[in-house]
Amino acid sequence: MEAAHMSKAPTGTITLVFTDIQGSTLLWEHLGDDFKPLLELHNSIFRTAIAEAGGYEVKTEGDSFMVAFSNPAAAISMCLGIQQRLHDAPWPDSLNEEVAVEFAGTTKDGAFRGLRVRMGVHTGSPDCQIDPVTGRMDYFGRMVNRASRVASVGHGGQLLVSGSTWTALQSGELPSTVAVTDLGEHAIRDLEQRERLRQLLPDTLAAR
Repeated sequence: MEAAHMSKAPTGTITLVFTDIQGSTLLWEHLGDDFKPLLELHNSIFRTAIAEAGGYEVKTEGDSFMVAFSNPAAAISMCLGIQQRLHDAPWPDSLNEEVAVEFAGTTKDGAFRGLRVRMGVHTGSPDCQIDPVTGRMDYFGRMVNRASRVASVGHGGQLLVSGSTWTALQSGELPSTVAVTDLGEHAIRDLEQRERLRQLLPDTLAAR
């Protein structure tokens, strides 16, 4: 597990982003060491976007990121930008082989390219504690569990936003180039309260 030292850790009411690569285990098995540069490209795209958006990288484990923001609009802006950058990145032809086609590579309609990353965004007030080993801020509690579960509901290439994050957004904070789809209420694994989810994507990727 690693984490980069970037902006100051937010506390109080914050917005958390959880992400992971769809099919990463199968890609590791199929591509072996050839998957390492793909993961490095993925990580580079993320860390550049996190720094630009003023996010706090809590930690990364394997192919997943946990990032904290004091502002929900900044979190969503980062996620939208990453989805576009992932789509535009110089992925190798190995991701278009038949074994990977269900969870990676380029689709015939061009809506998907390369690695497909699922993202979940949720806003709330977690428990905030400094890790005594790393000296980094970490977050715990029900809010964190829900944020993680929101991300797990999605498929690769999706950005899902919880009801609390949507409510926290101020009027006009979303650019007009964002395609919003109301997905209604969903049961979330291991959680009693259902969650109303919305999918947000750059309008250039709205065909997903």
